[in-house]
Formats: sequence, C-alpha cells, structure tokens
Amino acid sequence: MKLHSAQTAETHLQIVENYKKRLSVLEHQDDKDEEENEAPFERSFLHNAIYLHTLWFEQLTATKEKSSSPLLEEILEQRESDLPTFEEWMNTFAHDAKPNGWAIWGWSYSLKTFVGFPIRSHDEKIPLGVAPILVIDCWEHSYTEDYGTSFDEYLQDFWAQLNWTVIETRHHELAGMLGYNIK
Repeated sequence: MKLHSAQTAETHLQIVENYKKRLSVLEHQDDKDEEENEAPFERSFLHNAIYLHTLWFEQLTATKEKSSSPLLEEILEQRESDLPTFEEWMNTFAHDAKPNGWAIWGWSYSLKTFVGFPIRSHDEKIPLGVAPILVIDCWEHSYTEDYGTSFDEYLQDFWAQLNWTVIETRHHELAGMLGYNIK
C-alpha cells in the first residue's frame, strides 16, 4: 500500500506550494516592514516547512530499491541489547511529535552521533547543528484522511514505504562533506 492516497499527496503538495508563495512575498518585503511585524519568524517557519516536506517526499519515492538498511543494521549492532529497536524507538518517539510536528533522526555535528528529537510546528524546539537524515511527518493532515485516528497504522505503513537507499545516500553525502565515517 502506498503511504498516501492521491488526495493526501495533493493536499501536501498544495500546502508546500502555499508555503513557497508566502515565503516569496516575505522575501520581497521592505526590511523596515520586518522590524514591525513577525515576518522574520514566519520566514523561518516557512523555510523549515519547505525543507522538511522536501526531505519527506524524497524518502518516499515510488521506486523503493530495498527494504532494509545496512547503515541502520550496523548502528543497531552497536547498541545495548536491552534497548528498543530503531523502529520501536522511532514509533514511540514519533508519538511525541503529533499532532502538529515532525520526528527527526539525524547526525549531531557537536556530539558526533545520531540523535532524534521531535519538532513542534516547523520552527519550535529545533536543535542547532543537527543534519536531518530521516524525517517523519506527524501532522494530522499527513494521515487522518487515509488512516483516520490510527497513527500507529500510518507509522507501520511509513516503515514499509521508506526508501532506505535515500536515507543511506543522505548519510553518505553528509559523511563525505564532513570527512568522517559514521559507524
């Protein structure tokens, strides 16, 4: 099953287009206007919304090349056996981000390790210095049309639809840019 129906995908794409239009308007405003309103903060919200949705759609490509991840398997091998699996952790973690947020798993530049965290909205509680590698859209509009209130079913289908090749490509590009080996 595809994660999103055509209608839900279209809703998402329309939301992103609206974000882009609004950001374009704000980018062409006078700086004087910005000092008197919330435009700088709104630009941050819009920029992050566009970026997160881009990552979201990219990792759900129609041509899924594989259903597992050697990168993930290697990371899990290094964990203590009493810790939950990555999928169990992310499913639990994703619940912290709903109904209006994102669950992010990425690489922390300062800690030199993988970290996960929820983001409220598109611009609240975002740690600096973390490059997203995997994102889960936990906003209600992402799943209620197709799954009703069954967020768990949505997450289950997400894992089945996730293109691990995209996730590993993000990891390798990041490692190449920073000149380190994430293992």
